[in-house]
Amino acid sequence: MGSLDLRSRPEHAARRHLAGEGPHIKAIADKTSSISFKACGNTQDNMHSAEHKEIPLVAQATLVKSGVVRVMELQEQGWTYVRP
Repeated sequence: MGSLDLRSRPEHAARRHLAGEGPHIKAIADKTSSISFKACGNTQDNMHSAEHKEIPLVAQATLVKSGVVRVMELQEQGWTYVRP
């Protein structure tokens, strides 16, 4: 089974997810192991530069260098990106 990568969101939403204020991530991760969560390293770096402090990730997320590149890689593998 594949995994679902979440593309980085506007900065205010990314903060909620990166800081662990999105309990739905834990709930989803606890219910299924076939979904993985990725955080955009570029977004984290930009937030760090703007705020001069570490930007934590939720425990369920792993860092990828670029969220946009990761989405493109998945699309090349046949995944579909659906925009809300």
